Amino acid sequence: MPNVNIIIGEGQTGKSRIIRALTGASIGRKKIYLIGTENRGIIKAYVQVRSLQEAGIKPEKFVNDVGRETCDDVLVALRIFPKITNGKTYPDGAAYMNYFLNNARWKIKHIVLLEADTIPNRPEDTPRPMLLQTSGVPSNTLASQIRQIWRWL
Repeated sequence: MPNVNIIIGEGQTGKSRIIRALTGASIGRKKIYLIGTENRGIIKAYVQVRSLQEAGIKPEKFVNDVGRETCDDVLVALRIFPKITNGKTYPDGAAYMNYFLNNARWKIKHIVLLEADTIPNRPEDTPRPMLLQTSGVPSNTLASQIRQIWRWL
């Protein structure tokens, strides 16, 4: 099962730009990226740049999509609160986390929370989020702070 790394925040908080700075990924391109780590060597990561709610992807579909790949880690963007996309409602970030834990049996390794103090209903068995204020901070600076904690190169 992959380790799950989550970047979570509301709209315009920098979720996508941080993921792009961390991985070189872009929206609509390939999903698997090789990432160097300090303690695990090179890992294969499934990267979802846009938040699942904004992309219109339900938790079960995302888990199925990742399951078709061979990867060590998942890096995914989520929104804190539910989001309506194309007339459909997508659940809050905590509901996605619960699905990852309880249905996919994935381990959530890291959570980065942007421009907020808490994630309502965050599952108990998840790590305490790293809190980042992103307004006016360059993406590479934010990515550098995250890399130090995650031990990514």
